[in-house]
Amino acid sequence: MSKVLASNPKAFTLPVVAAAMVIYGGVGGLASTVAVVMIVIGSGMFFISMLLPTLTEFQIGPRGFSAKLRERDEEVKATLEPESESLLHAATLIAGDPKAGRELLDRALIETYMRWQEAKREGAAEAVRKTLADLAPSPEVSGHI
Repeated sequence: MSKVLASNPKAFTLPVVAAAMVIYGGVGGLASTVAVVMIVIGSGMFFISMLLPTLTEFQIGPRGFSAKLRERDEEVKATLEPESESLLHAATLIAGDPKAGRELLDRALIETYMRWQEAKREGAAEAVRKTLADLAPSPEVSGHI
């Protein structure tokens, strides 16, 4: 934490303001509503300021969550791009027209992306085709039952 504060003086501002609010609220006493509110808000701000460097590193750090998403994006693109024409053709055949096929393929790609580890095991392109079939519009039933 001290390393973060030393490298970024702005990171020092929130804990100082939070501590000042708690101290000022303490001087005001617990009988005053404003003092209690200042203590509560100041305490919350102080704990958030302690967690913020950790959360920031998790979200945007070099080995954080964002980096893992970028890796997945690149892997999905590299794996499925060679199959893109074939997948679009299949989606268009299932949906009945190019615009609906594109929308169907987009939905299938999103679902495949969300379960990427499983899709890789069964074969990525095959997983997209299976999802296309699952998402296929059901044929209209003509007549009355």
